[in-house]
Amino acid sequence: MEFRSLSKAYNMPGWRVGFAAGMDSAGFAEKLLEDAHVLAIPGHGFGPGGEGCVRLTVCAGTEPIRDAIRRITAVHW
Repeated sequence: MEFRSLSKAYNMPGWRVGFAAGMDSAGFAEKLLEDAHVLAIPGHGFGPGGEGCVRLTVCAGTEPIRDAIRRITAVHW
């Protein structure tokens, strides 16, 4: 899996993340929730250009964010 940052299209805190994991954005978001306990919003909800991306909202302190990143990187893709 590879992550790449995309420019922010909305005036909201968070990251839009592009990925290459052999699944659509809904499948990717579901795997994040089930395996890493991290909630992501599938990109298709933001329009046709959003497919292939998920939105991660970052409204927490540094330690919870680091913990979430550790859980994401531990997922077997």
